[in-house]
Amino acid sequence: MPPIRITREIHQGWLSGNGIHCKCRVELVVRNRPNFPPERTLDVWIPEKPPEGSYKLQIDSTTLDVEFKRGAWLEAVA
Repeated sequence: MPPIRITREIHQGWLSGNGIHCKCRVELVVRNRPNFPPERTLDVWIPEKPPEGSYKLQIDSTTLDVEFKRGAWLEAVA
């Protein structure tokens, strides 16, 4: 069975949208499997539970469009 490579990174970021503008902690996990595209998941920690909806997440110099739905963070698909 081919190896699965998992990388985990912790970043400080800025979350904005739906009335929330605060610093946050972001965990990015990338799972690489042979013959499959990389699978990226993210988790965002902020002081309060956000309402469901769309947000902008800024990490370093990168801005991601994310959605909070059913208690999970998802990258918005363009």
